[in-house]
Amino acid sequence: LHAIEVLSNHVHVVVRAEEKPEKMVRDFKAWSTRRLREKGLVPDNVPLWSHHASTRYLRSEESFHAACEYVRNQQNPERE
Repeated sequence: LHAIEVLSNHVHVVVRAEEKPEKMVRDFKAWSTRRLREKGLVPDNVPLWSHHASTRYLRSEESFHAACEYVRNQQNPERE
């Protein structure tokens, strides 16, 4: 996990993994849902996620670093 930003209505993450992005999204959603429900933060009958997620292959070091920069600094203008 290289960068993460959790906002009120969506999440951005940048990871390097051997898995395909689509599998990573499923795994992140499943893990997060389990933890939120275990802690009683979200009732069982409340849906948490959309049916789709945006996934992107970052095929160069430049695109990887640009994505990390965006997630870390551009998503939340209050950080400046």
